[in-house]
Amino acid sequence: MSFFRIPVPEGTPIRLYRNLHANSWSVQVYARQPGTNRHHWKVAGHADSLVVDGARFKVYEKGRQRVLATGRKNVHSFVLGVLVAVDCFDPAPEASAEVTYNPRKQPHFYDVEQPGYPLVSARRLWLSASGRVYAEGLSE
Repeated sequence: MSFFRIPVPEGTPIRLYRNLHANSWSVQVYARQPGTNRHHWKVAGHADSLVVDGARFKVYEKGRQRVLATGRKNVHSFVLGVLVAVDCFDPAPEASAEVTYNPRKQPHFYDVEQPGYPLVSARRLWLSASGRVYAEGLSE
């Protein structure tokens, strides 16, 4: 079940991350700050499952180093892409790979079966309610 404070129609560029407290995906949109010409990423809402096209994986190293130094989690890794669907997760195709990120194991997103290779992007991602991510068209 999703909850959005800001409407996010299909085809909208988004940035998202796994919200461990809400046990859902936090979806951000690039929005203008009121009264200025500045823009920033703003949480539009939360979703249990999503489908995203043209995904790119981003890890901010400074945030990752803070996790390693303090042992406390913080939001420092994201998926950027274009929203295809919300809360209508169909099972990922058989040929898809499972993608994950763990700052203590690797400094990048990686295929569960090949953790040593950093992933840069994917043609399509399926993000499940359980927190698992499946991808098609991965590139290193």
